[in-house]
Amino acid sequence: MCEGDCDHDSDCDAGLKCFQRDGYSSVPGCSGKGKQNYDYCTNVGVKALDSSRNGGTGYGMCEGDCDKDSDCDAGLKCFQRDGY
Repeated sequence: MCEGDCDHDSDCDAGLKCFQRDGYSSVPGCSGKGKQNYDYCTNVGVKALDSSRNGGTGYGMCEGDCDKDSDCDAGLKCFQRDGY
């Protein structure tokens, strides 16, 4: 997990997916910047962003608009960004 440079899911170990990114975009489930434009294997599937709370007390993965980590479900961190 968190190894690259992959091009397809088949480049990754069983159960992992190849997360495609541009530049130094963060990779779900991984830490650090990695190498520019490298794609990395991760066990966190790509999920569409959702701006609503779907039950629970905090926002789940890829849900927002959070302002601090405590706005999120346990184990998740609030990722702040500007624009798109």
